[in-house]
Amino acid sequence: MERAFGLFHRGFSARMNRLVTESEYPEALKQWTLEDWETMERIETADLRMLEMIQLQVEQGLLPPDAVDRLGYNWGPILNNPAMACIWQELRTQVSASVLKLIEDSTPAAGRVPCQVDLQALRDQTILGRKKTSQPSIDGTYELTERVMADGTILRPPSVVALYTMANGQFNLNLFVKNRDGTVASESTVGRYTFTADKYCEWIVYTTRNNLDKPGVTNETPVVTDHCATVTSKDGRFTFSPPGEGVEVSFGTEGFTAKIGGEFVDHWKKIR
Repeated sequence: MERAFGLFHRGFSARMNRLVTESEYPEALKQWTLEDWETMERIETADLRMLEMIQLQVEQGLLPPDAVDRLGYNWGPILNNPAMACIWQELRTQVSASVLKLIEDSTPAAGRVPCQVDLQALRDQTILGRKKTSQPSIDGTYELTERVMADGTILRPPSVVALYTMANGQFNLNLFVKNRDGTVASESTVGRYTFTADKYCEWIVYTTRNNLDKPGVTNETPVVTDHCATVTSKDGRFTFSPPGEGVEVSFGTEGFTAKIGGEFVDHWKKIR
């Protein structure tokens, strides 16, 4: 079949149509072969080349200023597409400055999805017949078992209750703390993250914090200039400080600890 864009047409096979549909599903991408990824890259490259031509003709006065929209090349927040998130890092070096700006301005950093496929490992496995050593993972569901205060006091449920889930690049934290004056402090946060042996990156999508950092309820997220932090590893543990949180975490097979300056250390147990 053909897919039409105003005056422009391009032939599409049934498999190409299926790949475009599957590109919205992260779990489907994990089943793609190298040939599938190469096909998707050719599709996106062709679209980007056409976009470059339209922009050039607009600059030359051969097309009206709104030609990109009228010809169907205003794709909206395209970097929230899981497949594009994986191939854009290579494609962005092959496009003009104006196309680069248009694509990256289309999707704020907080709205971009992390790539969940190691394309280089897939190339190595397919072409060279070798499988790259799998990346370490901190995915799991963790329960806060105790909070050790700086003065040695130990708080356990129900004085402090929390559950933290990390899976497939998404995280969800729910925390409740009963203060000494009887009030309750709490936090509910959802967000996205990526993790490798040397780098952790985090983007908070939404948060509600009550009597936590300051009195009252707030939806303000921590201000950060860099969403990524360096990971160090030793004796099977991974240690890093999530951006903007003022905490140092150390993950092991049994769970992790979270140290908040000189205030307290939280101990989390991995329950699944």
